[in-house]
Amino acid sequence: MDRTFVFENKLIPLILMGLFGSLLTIAGIFPEYWNYKVVILITFSAVGGLILSLPTDKALVFFFFYLGIEGSLKLLSRYHPVIHVGADIIVLGLVVRTGMQILKERLDLPKRLPFLISLILMHFIWFLIVFMNPYAVSFQASLAAAKLYVVPQFLFLFGFFLITKADKLEKYFTPWLFVAFLHITFGLYQGAVGPSSVTGWSPLYQQVLNRFEGYPFRPFGLTSMPGAPAVFSYFLVPIFIYFFLTSSSWIKKVFSLFLIFGFGVLLLLCQVKSAIIKFLGAIFLFLVMALLKRNQVDSKITGGIVKFLFAGILLVSFALPYVISEFTDLYSENQNAVARSLQAFNIEIMGDSRKGALDRFLTYAEMAPLGSGLSRIGPAVYRFHDQITSNQYFKTVVFFSDNLWVQLVIDIGIPGVFLFTVILILIFLQSFRAWSYAENGKHCLMMAAVFTGNIAIFSGAYGAEPILYHPEAGFFWFFSGALFRLSYTKSQEEIVS
Repeated sequence: MDRTFVFENKLIPLILMGLFGSLLTIAGIFPEYWNYKVVILITFSAVGGLILSLPTDKALVFFFFYLGIEGSLKLLSRYHPVIHVGADIIVLGLVVRTGMQILKERLDLPKRLPFLISLILMHFIWFLIVFMNPYAVSFQASLAAAKLYVVPQFLFLFGFFLITKADKLEKYFTPWLFVAFLHITFGLYQGAVGPSSVTGWSPLYQQVLNRFEGYPFRPFGLTSMPGAPAVFSYFLVPIFIYFFLTSSSWIKKVFSLFLIFGFGVLLLLCQVKSAIIKFLGAIFLFLVMALLKRNQVDSKITGGIVKFLFAGILLVSFALPYVISEFTDLYSENQNAVARSLQAFNIEIMGDSRKGALDRFLTYAEMAPLGSGLSRIGPAVYRFHDQITSNQYFKTVVFFSDNLWVQLVIDIGIPGVFLFTVILILIFLQSFRAWSYAENGKHCLMMAAVFTGNIAIFSGAYGAEPILYHPEAGFFWFFSGALFRLSYTKSQEEIVS
């Protein structure tokens, strides 16, 4: 499936981009007519049209960039329904287009589906079953859950069928570098200025900040939540180290160090303690995996690890304290933010967090073994609050997850939990297999970067639901599909090619 169906009418993206440009021009000349919702919608239309008119591989590169900044668009548009599901609309558009390609060109399907993909198809079937759960809140609420249990898994299929060679992985790293740069730039600016750096953008920023009253200010970056730029740090840092080790350009090496150091500073301002642990853990695990493959890796790269460690020691020992003191001088509340972030190294505090997950899992599993109805938990609760409270079932139950398996048992029941868990186990086994079988040194590091990024994402499953929500879900499922494909032997490759 290397060929990709592209809209024959090339004017579609040009018209959309022209419309967007015209709107910005009018808004500049007549500022009194400036309307964020309209501008954001036209922006989404232009970007979406551009993505859907490109070949699938290039479209996904642009999609990942969009995914990285989608949060800010949600706030600026005041959670307009179209923008809220914008990424899902684009993915489903690519899926439909791929189906049209298969029908139009009569492409041959794989001779035999891999077992893991068969399990994902079974997961889709089970989702359709729980979609009709008699405990369902409403048709709309059940449909909204496809955002969690259908769309991300389609990205797995795209990763599987597009990444036929390890060399193709690197181009999908590029949009994440730009996303990281934007979050660091905006995040550090917001950290230096304080709340006024975002409240002028939209009144919704102040409403979100009000939920965290009493805590030090946390930068938004280009996300929809204070402190959320920290999420990008831990699954992207292995990619930054990969570019530092493999790039022959000193400019790229310095840029990679800037991204790592920038996220290090931003993490202290964001106050997401678990993200700090995962950030450091991802660095450690990637370096260990790189050293374990030192026989396949070029000697220059081994020397590069020593240089990276030396640079890291210098930055942490001298540059980090100086930069933090400067940020404290610029905005005094940052002192409390840093102190709160450093609690990540307090074993007693971290050990007391997120307790009771097993008890909640067993309670909900006994209450509704086949699921309590989709969208009773998570961000969808705010959207369907009235329907949930007026629903005849579970009126006195306040569902609370803060754990991947707790949310799974609430949404898709015990059979869904079992199926989902088996899928995840196979993903990690096959991902490790892809890395361990790789003979090319650069390919080893690419796969190690993806694998450690996915491990960092999954490690948050005890206290969150990372692989269900973007941006982590988009990264995890696409690159998991890619590593699953790269784990194939030559004989297996002939079956699915």
